[in-house]
Amino acid sequence: MIIKNIDELLENIKKDKSCVEICNRRFPVRFILLPNYRLLHDLLSKISDINILYITNLFQAENIDGWLTRSQIFQLIKSLDLSKDYIILGISEFLRFLDREGLFVLLNSIIEIEGGFDKKGRIYIPLVGLRNRVENEFFSKYVRRFEWDPLWILEGDTQKIKIYFVNFEIEDAFIKSSRDFLNLWKETTLPDKVVSCSKTLYQQSSFFIPDEVFSFEKIDNIKDYITMFFRIDIPIEYDDGESKLWIELLNIIKHEKNFNDLAEYVLNIKTFNLVDVLELWNKGTEFSRWILKWYVLNNKDLKKSYLYRVLKDLKSYKEYDLIRDYWLKIFDFSAEELAKKMLFERREVLRHFHEENLNELPKFIEYMLIDKMSNLSEKEILSYLVGVSSWEKAWIIQNFDRVKNISEVYPELFYYLEDLYFENLEEDKKWVIEYFREYRWSKLKNRASERLIRLLEAKNKNRQSFYNWYYSFDRLKNIYYKEDAEKKIFIDGLSIEFINLFLYLLKEKGFSTRFYIGVSDLPSITEYNKLPADEYIDDLDNYIHNQLNYKYPNSLVEEIEIIKRIVRYVSTLGDELLIFSDHGFTIFPHYQLEGVKRYNFENAHHDGRCMEITDDVDFAENEDFFIHSLENEECGVKKYIIPLKYVSLKNLSRREVHGGATPEEVLVPVIYASRILQKIDKYKVEILEAEIPIRNPVLSIKINPKPKEDVIICYLNNFIKMESDKNSNTYKLFLENVKVGKLKIKIKIGSYEEEFMINIIGGMKERDLL
Repeated sequence: MIIKNIDELLENIKKDKSCVEICNRRFPVRFILLPNYRLLHDLLSKISDINILYITNLFQAENIDGWLTRSQIFQLIKSLDLSKDYIILGISEFLRFLDREGLFVLLNSIIEIEGGFDKKGRIYIPLVGLRNRVENEFFSKYVRRFEWDPLWILEGDTQKIKIYFVNFEIEDAFIKSSRDFLNLWKETTLPDKVVSCSKTLYQQSSFFIPDEVFSFEKIDNIKDYITMFFRIDIPIEYDDGESKLWIELLNIIKHEKNFNDLAEYVLNIKTFNLVDVLELWNKGTEFSRWILKWYVLNNKDLKKSYLYRVLKDLKSYKEYDLIRDYWLKIFDFSAEELAKKMLFERREVLRHFHEENLNELPKFIEYMLIDKMSNLSEKEILSYLVGVSSWEKAWIIQNFDRVKNISEVYPELFYYLEDLYFENLEEDKKWVIEYFREYRWSKLKNRASERLIRLLEAKNKNRQSFYNWYYSFDRLKNIYYKEDAEKKIFIDGLSIEFINLFLYLLKEKGFSTRFYIGVSDLPSITEYNKLPADEYIDDLDNYIHNQLNYKYPNSLVEEIEIIKRIVRYVSTLGDELLIFSDHGFTIFPHYQLEGVKRYNFENAHHDGRCMEITDDVDFAENEDFFIHSLENEECGVKKYIIPLKYVSLKNLSRREVHGGATPEEVLVPVIYASRILQKIDKYKVEILEAEIPIRNPVLSIKINPKPKEDVIICYLNNFIKMESDKNSNTYKLFLENVKVGKLKIKIKIGSYEEEFMINIIGGMKERDLL
């Protein structure tokens, strides 16, 4: 029966109730075939005296993604009280999963339900979009089709809807359970594409039969779903073991047009810098690391990188996986595979991650690294050096003469060893430059050089020779009270030994500096040299005193690390700082080095570096020690025996010590550091002759604008003031003690510095020899 509209349908319902035909009275079920859900809603809105039933009521509350059987539906309908009218909703959605035979059996069973001649109740079953199947697969075979017509057909527009059945969770899926699907009738309008993430429907989808309204597609994985719905090609091979990562990827897709855009959104970057890769990994999640891996592997510019080789074989995304493999994968390469570019990349990335971003090297990785490195030849070790691990740094110190790129693999040691430059240092004090050069190199070699011993013998031959240089320097306390700053920082144990490294690290933190050399009051211990400060830092001094044994070269490695940590902390304390110390320390009274045991004074302290005495005790000074009187405001005058050299007053030390009179114990820095003064004048420095003949090695440079400050040239450990021609911007200097070949020079004007390379050439050119 064809019905034009809802009003006609309602009129037909009334007539049917009063019909006296036998079949109409005997069989209460009527199938209402609708082309769309909108008409179903129109019908529901205009009936008020018909009971509405939902087949989803058959679901148990805890199992909304279950499924129903034909028997359940049949029994639901058969058990109804036919003294009343009913409309049953959801059956058309159930029928879509029945084949031809199943559909016929169920509809035939339902239509054959008898109500009795004395009951006028009706059962109305709306079926949306199933007209063709119901007519062809059921009604055309229904034996009573010529006796009466239980099909009421409304015509109208049909909406085409495609259902995508997936077997994974989707946050905004239209259908999340089988119950949702059977309740589709509740929707007045449906989108043209409907996604179902019901696991039951995914399994049942092989039985789904398309009709006038619904077609379907089964999507086996999230990658295919993203490609289908978002038109984004994800260049990652799908793996069921990574399904949770794919789900997370799906849930963050917004308006990205391609995988690169998506990856950069996840990684929160605009452009990718290779040196940042370990930091991105370290701060990321398992998901972002997964994205990072494939972002790199699909970057054609990185195909030949070391990073590509590492990530290609990486299968898990734990915190240290990439960091571990970035350190160690290189050892799996054959000699033919190993390229200098890869070694350089590895070093740069690891140094950036550990040294600049301050990420510690996990111990378990260092142990694995040591196991690899310790079995290599010297040549191989030099190739693989990064200069981050303690083992590498110790090896560099022990093999310093063999490491040609020290400024790249261990820049802190490079600056530790670099000569000091002191502005306006008086001539009679310039010996400290050579002395501390010899001291640092001696410490590097773990033995005092002959030159260091001679210098110390000359400067500390006796009390008078010591006092001659000692009193030529200003007292620490005098310098302290002359200078002022926002904050004063006391660093216990900071010696001139570390001043160049300290200043370099401050410069890296944006500070300009000026510094002075002061002398500690004797004995060179904290008790007599501690001054008021806003911050007291004793990390270095604690390390020195807590050493059971000085361990070469590890102790020097750790001291440099302590200096780095101190500068990092100090740089956070303000923009204008006065940094000072109380004393330095020395290693050479050590029992295994230059230490000499001649005395056993019971009252000596600070590992035999000083001893207080009273007036009634008579000691004769000699070449080893002298008696120094100290006037203290609290205690009056005190007398101390103080060693001049590396002699101990008691037992020889096993660690670094202080309290004596060597320059490394007594001379201390006072540093004024300011970011406020960081405005650096810019100069254009031009080398007028890049090739300079050895016969007349005169360097000429032109500087614009002409500086008001002194122009200092640094070369071959010399720091020399250059003189300008009168009324000219040109400066000249005769370069002494240079040899044929490349020569590195540094021009320093106040806080401005610039390095150049010049070429010292021989007297005869090559063509003259032909």
